[in-house]
Amino acid sequence: MGSEMCIRDRQPDAQFIVSGLEYTYAKAARLGNTALQGDRDKPYHKWRKWSKFWLYQQELLLRQKDRHAQDYREKLADLGSELGRFHDIYLLQAGILKHSSSFAGQAEVTLLLQRLAASKRSYRRAFAAEFRPLFSLSFSELPVQIPVAWQQANPQTESSGRA
Repeated sequence: MGSEMCIRDRQPDAQFIVSGLEYTYAKAARLGNTALQGDRDKPYHKWRKWSKFWLYQQELLLRQKDRHAQDYREKLADLGSELGRFHDIYLLQAGILKHSSSFAGQAEVTLLLQRLAASKRSYRRAFAAEFRPLFSLSFSELPVQIPVAWQQANPQTESSGRA
């Protein structure tokens, strides 16, 4: 271990927490952009994970009652659920493709795969529309605020009050 400091050994101050929030938001935004720019399914799962991390951090650390912040979190939760359904479709489609030769009705299998592909296209269009209001803002423009108690407990932290 040596002289390295572990996170749990550090008394977190507001700036330390804000930098973690900022990192999570930026990573979720970057992964979302990657997913939307490509034509592969797997990046959507990574985007989902980091979007949910972003949501959970807000719910755990930033309990504002501000309507705008609540609306933002609700939209983020909805996105996570939709990304989860997209992933379910991806897994179902992969399973069907893996075992399709063992199914009796090949015409039905083909039709099912076409419908699953159409569902994924529909989700992708919806994700493209949902991305902008959730992830195109700079971090300082987001509807999340550093709790005043953190600022008072850490007077050395220079913060505008926004996370």
